[in-house]
Amino acid sequence: MGKAPRHGSWIAVVFGTSLVVSVVISSAAAQDHPRDRFANERWNAMGGNCFARSVCALGDLDGDGVRDWAVGVPKAWIDGQERGCVLFLSGRDQKVLRRIDGEIEKGWFGYSILRVGDLDGDRFEDLAVGVLDIIHSTKRRLTIVSGRDGRVLQRIPGRTTAITRIDDPERGPCLLLADHHAEFEPRFSLILMRSGEVVATRMAGETSAVIPVMDARGRLGGDVVTYLVAAAPGIHLTSATALEGGTPFIAAPGDRGDCQKPRHAIRADFDLDGTPDLAVSFPDCDNSAGRVVIYSGRTREPLLLLERYKDEKQKQHDSGEFGESMLVLGDINEDGVPDLCIGAPEDPIGSGELRAYSGKDGKLLWSEDGGLNSNLGVCMDLLDDLDGDGVPEILVGSVYKRFTGGFYANGTVQVFSGRKGELLTITFEQDFPELAEPKPPAKDGK
Repeated sequence: MGKAPRHGSWIAVVFGTSLVVSVVISSAAAQDHPRDRFANERWNAMGGNCFARSVCALGDLDGDGVRDWAVGVPKAWIDGQERGCVLFLSGRDQKVLRRIDGEIEKGWFGYSILRVGDLDGDRFEDLAVGVLDIIHSTKRRLTIVSGRDGRVLQRIPGRTTAITRIDDPERGPCLLLADHHAEFEPRFSLILMRSGEVVATRMAGETSAVIPVMDARGRLGGDVVTYLVAAAPGIHLTSATALEGGTPFIAAPGDRGDCQKPRHAIRADFDLDGTPDLAVSFPDCDNSAGRVVIYSGRTREPLLLLERYKDEKQKQHDSGEFGESMLVLGDINEDGVPDLCIGAPEDPIGSGELRAYSGKDGKLLWSEDGGLNSNLGVCMDLLDDLDGDGVPEILVGSVYKRFTGGFYANGTVQVFSGRKGELLTITFEQDFPELAEPKPPAKDGK
């Protein structure tokens, strides 16, 4: 885009074989802190293209020593149509490196983005880009794009509600897609990326949720978690290579329907017993207050219950959807146990909040409020350790809403310090006016 860096630059300095990345704030940026611009511009609506509904860390596409970003803009206007797009942005100065446009008007291309591993062998992780197509339901598709240059590798029709990657020893890289149909009947398709072969299969039992299991670095691990609502309700951990049924893993965290819909599942060894444990988020639980439960991988019993509020009266008025986004940060408080960052994008005033918790005892380590109507934490991903403090930084999407009708307005991409929760840099929807809804032509004489 040819503009000066916003609020500073990432400067990479090489000492021997080590790469140290620092944040350099220019004199102009020192006078215009990210929070100052945040306060001034968040209400300057430009049509509301749902900027940053999804975010994803990429590799270093431009060779400047800093990982770049993918940002979903599902209501972006492309050639006079609301088709959506995905932007590849420089992690150093947020310049547009590439843009991938949706094909279908009002298809919400870019509503979700997920890394699915290196499927084309170019040493860059590729991406699965989802849509939320309400009008053209028969034309829904999942698009697999190169994480290096954005070219389309494959378009897969159907309503994909969950996706995970497996490495088949005989077939090579594959994608396992879950597609919900009527009466909560899940169907799974095994997509062989190199040959295009599709092997259809099914999992036994009715489910209310199917989600992929990530590792501590946000990578697909080849397993899925389902919640079965049949005769023996509970969460089942299922290998992607053995799709029929699965062994019951843990019990549900509650007996109400809103506590039966897990959103994220991450494996990490929180109790240091040598067996990876499972952190599962339930943002719809307790009337959308949300909760996160960490279960022992060895005993399958709960280790920790994380909630924003313990008091039942506060919980009744909290609709924050705690657990809508979640990731493992690493060891923030240096007690030898990985810690968690959890997003709660909704609440009565829509401010959104990020919270970091100790993976050992559930102690709150830091929190960051997004400000009125910001929906901070609707999505997030891990970056590298940009400031050299030993903890990776966090790439966070924030999709603002108007007060009236809940329509999406301006969004931002923000980078926060993983250790302290401090805001490091912010990129606004207004920085990409080419994606805004075209203004109607002015009437004669006005």
